[in-house]
Amino acid sequence: MSAPYNAPSPYQTPEPKRRKPWTAIIGLLLSLIALVLLAIGGWQTYTSVTDLSGAERYTGSHTVSMEAGETQMVWASSSDVRCEASGPQGAVQDSSPGDFSVEVNGERLEQVLMVQATEAGDYTIACNGEFVLGDGISVGGSLLMLAGGALCCLGFVVMVIGLIIWLVRRNKR
Repeated sequence: MSAPYNAPSPYQTPEPKRRKPWTAIIGLLLSLIALVLLAIGGWQTYTSVTDLSGAERYTGSHTVSMEAGETQMVWASSSDVRCEASGPQGAVQDSSPGDFSVEVNGERLEQVLMVQATEAGDYTIACNGEFVLGDGISVGGSLLMLAGGALCCLGFVVMVIGLIIWLVRRNKR
């Protein structure tokens, strides 16, 4: 009995399956996730910095009511400004994790003090120059932007390598 007319010859090798460029697709997905992280972190950082633009400026001393665990950062246009704070229990130590500076409306503001309330009450902040009170820079937003930037770089490299592998395999056929 003979083979049907449209049947492939037993001597022909079947056409290889076309593979999708999975490595490149994974790299693209990593890059998209990174862009989302960058956008969220950027928005958090942007909103915390823009809050400083409309903040009232003080000279001498100013008293602010704070809840336990609340944080206020003291910003000045010069790093020469020195500040100290006192609360319901007396003097409050600077709990700043480091030096920060931001540019708001063309003016550079330096962080000179960070006050973290250990208990609810009135806290007095005294400085030898003009200062602004604000919530400060969102550390979480900054970390999200850092992670997003690193993930974006990784995703781009994986995507390029995946495209190269896919194109080389495709051209061998």
